[in-house]
Amino acid sequence: MSKSTNVWIGMWLLAGMAFGLETNTPSDPGQESAPESAQVDAESGEWITFYYPGGGKAREGHLYRGRRHGMWKGWYFDGTLAYEGAYLNYQYEGPWVFYSKDGSKLDQGSFSAGLRQGKWTRFFPTGKKMSQSNWKDGKQEGLRQHFSPEGKLSAEYTFVDGVRVGPSRLFGAKGNLLMSGNYVRNGKQGEWTYFAPSGDRKSLGQFDRDVEAGLWQFFFPTGEVEAQGDYINGSQEGAWFGFHPDGKTRFEGQFKGGKPTGLWVHYRINGLRQSSGQMEDGSRTGWWQEWDEFGRPDDGASGFYEQGRKKE
Repeated sequence: MSKSTNVWIGMWLLAGMAFGLETNTPSDPGQESAPESAQVDAESGEWITFYYPGGGKAREGHLYRGRRHGMWKGWYFDGTLAYEGAYLNYQYEGPWVFYSKDGSKLDQGSFSAGLRQGKWTRFFPTGKKMSQSNWKDGKQEGLRQHFSPEGKLSAEYTFVDGVRVGPSRLFGAKGNLLMSGNYVRNGKQGEWTYFAPSGDRKSLGQFDRDVEAGLWQFFFPTGEVEAQGDYINGSQEGAWFGFHPDGKTRFEGQFKGGKPTGLWVHYRINGLRQSSGQMEDGSRTGWWQEWDEFGRPDDGASGFYEQGRKKE
């Protein structure tokens, strides 16, 4: 190996080396070419070091015929190691490790011909595993898992050829299931179930191309249906019904574009009407009739509404 060549470069931030798990290759803030003052032996290669204006190392590694080849390291401005790994013909090759500014390991995995291959792991600053994914030729393949800072499974997805498909589950901080369903081409599809932190089922309904579609039901903690109705293109539409815990109707009305509209009627738990009137753009409008618990008209509570406000 020939003697080292020291090259001064302009200010740039190595923080860009930190990258998300959805990206195949990191952005390298050191991609700018060396100034013309750099002397590189194109035949035998050169070990070259780049410095920050303040004198600290920015990155260093081996150049062969003007291209990165072999091991390279990069540092943040304060001297903290930012990344280390090898190149082959100026492409990422073999194991690579990326670090956060605090010095903790951020990402670790392998490349082949510049593309991610095999298992990749992202870490919390504490060193515990944040997520784990599998890659094939630069695309995610198979199971991907996320973990809480305490090490509990928080989510898991399945990928085929870089596309999210199949079963998916999301978990709470205590490991309890929060939602489950299937993906088709990166979008929620078919039946999905949502759960409260207590573990009780909260809602159940259909998705079509990642938006709510068809019948949806919402549940009391005790399991009885609390409300149900249809979604169209992600918005509540048509007739919706609400229920008391004993199954008796609590309300009935229409939705349009996700907002209550038209005639709405509310019922007490004893089955008698409580109130009735028109809704417009989600607010009460016009005359609303109220009844007391015995079914008698309550003129004091009844009245005219304008944009949801009762007129005196």
